[in-house]
Amino acid sequence: MNEVLVNFKNKITAYWTGRSKNQKIMMVGSAALIIIIITAVSILTTRTTLVPLYST
Repeated sequence: MNEVLVNFKNKITAYWTGRSKNQKIMMVGSAALIIIIITAVSILTTRTTLVPLYST
């Protein structure tokens, strides 16, 4: 099992080092943007709007 993890880590490292600086920036930026969008949507959709039932 350890060999499988080491092999997987080596593949990821080779893939990452094979990318240009612009590609790395785009990947990280896209991931951050997706996280921000998911967070914003979940915050905006789970808010409850409270209104008074009656006025005195």
